[in-house]
Amino acid sequence: MKKIELNNEKPSVLLLYPKTGMDFGSTVAPPHACLAIAAPVLKAGYSVELLDQRTQTITKDTLENYLCDDTICVGISTMTGTQINNALNLAKLVREITDGKIPLVWGGCHPSVMPKQTLENENVDIVAVGEADDTFLEIVKAIDQKNGGLNSVKGIMYKDGSEMVTTAPRPLLDVDTLLPTPWHLVDVENYIHRDMYLSDRSRVLDVGQSSRGCPFNCGFCSSAEIRERKWRAFDVERSLDYIEHAV
Repeated sequence: MKKIELNNEKPSVLLLYPKTGMDFGSTVAPPHACLAIAAPVLKAGYSVELLDQRTQTITKDTLENYLCDDTICVGISTMTGTQINNALNLAKLVREITDGKIPLVWGGCHPSVMPKQTLENENVDIVAVGEADDTFLEIVKAIDQKNGGLNSVKGIMYKDGSEMVTTAPRPLLDVDTLLPTPWHLVDVENYIHRDMYLSDRSRVLDVGQSSRGCPFNCGFCSSAEIRERKWRAFDVERSLDYIEHAV
């Protein structure tokens, strides 16, 4: 595997957000799932890079420039649908470049709802189920410390040889403990559009979240399954802070 010299005290983590198949205009919102799980990892002192295939061309050469022997893992977020195909293509490239030595951690809507099906694929090593803000950091630490501690990480499924291991479920997060969005990981200008609803505004940015969850049970949405039909709101000051510091 190609060795890249890093100027970091700790190994890096690479996050990938694949194309969705509907990548135009205001549908290209920031990759909030990846940004959310990156925040605790960054706070813990690790180096994180985020590549968004909707706004960047990700080739084998691109990945080779980010992967090295010190890379702890690669995280991939995906919804159900076309995005899975793009996610698999990226995962296959990572496997090829690294000879399978770097773990592939999958999360997002589809892996959370269908973790066993996801883990059965040869290009998946670990699945983070549900809200993975804390889960992903614990995965990173367990892999980095090489202590076999994945079994103590709540809310995951992973491969242990030929066996699939399911750990204890992880409770929903306290939204008041969520960290600020690490906007420096992306070029915010790529996500500023004329919104389809706010037609009189030419520069609109989806700043992410002022709450999590939903009390309803719509058949097309994964929120009910992942967030237990519970709605958790940020306080007003926190919501305003998210808006004011989005750019």
